[in-house]
Amino acid sequence: MDWYVKATHEAASQLRTEVRDYLSRHAVEGADIGGAELALAELLTNAVEHSENDVWVSIDWGAPQPMITVHDLGPGFELQEEAS
Repeated sequence: MDWYVKATHEAASQLRTEVRDYLSRHAVEGADIGGAELALAELLTNAVEHSENDVWVSIDWGAPQPMITVHDLGPGFELQEEAS
C-alpha cells in the first residue's frame, strides 16, 4: 500500500490517521499499532521539516513483520567525505 502527500504538517496528520486506520483493519490481533503510529509520526515530521516536495509512505506486508517506509521526494544531497 502506498500513499503520496504534500510535505505539510496538515497532510502528515491526515496521513497518520489513514495509516493507523489501515493498520487497525489489517494487522493481527495484539499488534503494536500505537508504536507503529508513533514511529510514522516521527518519520513524517522529519520528512515534512526537511523536504519541500511530496512525501511517499509505503507499507510492505511481504516480510515476516510489516515494514513502513517514508521517503521525501526532494532532490537529495551529496554526502561529504570526512577528512582522515
